Amino acid sequence: GADEKLPAIHASHPGFGVLTTDFFTDSQGPEIAGVLLHLLGYIRVHIADRATEDADRAILLTRRASSIQDIAEEAKGYDAGTVKTARIWGSSVSQPGQTVSLSHLVEDGDVVYLKD
Repeated sequence: GADEKLPAIHASHPGFGVLTTDFFTDSQGPEIAGVLLHLLGYIRVHIADRATEDADRAILLTRRASSIQDIAEEAKGYDAGTVKTARIWGSSVSQPGQTVSLSHLVEDGDVVYLKD
């Protein structure tokens, strides 16, 4: 099995992390996905369809250190030229539902409502 091959993998690729899992039975799939996204420099942002934290939302994968302007350009169904501000629920703001400018940087897991 894979466990016996780990020492050889570590020896041939020093300095690289190794993840072992059985994707058919492992319940850590979402955690592993989060780690991989982080290593690749991406975050998950939730685009809300209305200005409430419990709104229906779509997930957008975007680069770490993305701004609201970047989100507006990447999110489907939005004209980036008309978005003026956003409301955010998440770790990038000090208060839930806080209104932010186009230059605001989002963080992993933020819920974003784009406003015209």
